[in-house]
Amino acid sequence: MSVPHPQLLLDFPVGMAKALASFVPGPNAEVLHRLQGCTTEDGFVCLWLYGTSGTGKTHLLQGVCRHAARLEVAAAYLPGSLAESDPEAGLQALRGLGGYGLVALDDLDCWLGLPGAEEALFEVYQSLYDRQAALIIACGAPPNDVPFGLDDLASRLRAASCYRLHELDDPGKEQLLVSVARERGFELPGEVTQFLLRRGDRDVAALLNSFARIEHAALADQRRLTVSLVKRVLGL
Repeated sequence: MSVPHPQLLLDFPVGMAKALASFVPGPNAEVLHRLQGCTTEDGFVCLWLYGTSGTGKTHLLQGVCRHAARLEVAAAYLPGSLAESDPEAGLQALRGLGGYGLVALDDLDCWLGLPGAEEALFEVYQSLYDRQAALIIACGAPPNDVPFGLDDLASRLRAASCYRLHELDDPGKEQLLVSVARERGFELPGEVTQFLLRRGDRDVAALLNSFARIEHAALADQRRLTVSLVKRVLGL
């Protein structure tokens, strides 16, 4: 089978994917280090990342694809949302992954509910194994807690190197907000981040959503990021 050109199976190009370099590791430094080196490891690599929403699973999967593509390794990222929005297209895309050098499958929970998906994933696994490529999977739970329907797939994925992603502590969340703001061209004052952590929703996904709303208001009003702006936008 010919190896496809490096790409992401998404509606944006490789250059717009999240980067490993912008991931704030906090307590997750070990998995970040492993992902940074997985494309140059000898032999087949199978990694399983799990954790609650907001711990950075999607960021890491997109980041490792971007990293691999820049090393001229054919990389594919497949989101679970595709299985939910267009099951037929999702299954077709899943079946086409065996020729890549690195495959990142997000939200495995979504794929296991798609008829024929476990059989397709088993074939992809075998192809990647035979070619000494890499498979990175993200899920909400560890492999032993996932109710597989296909025993052959279960036995192989339960042998993967497993990493639990932990939520960032407050200094990590502050670092993440500052990093995101700088990517968007803003300087985020310390009093604003402290106010968000003290008065806003402390979940990472919610914090980033709040920042997106604040950023939109700041751009619309051509204002700096201030505590008064945050209060107005978030109703605090």
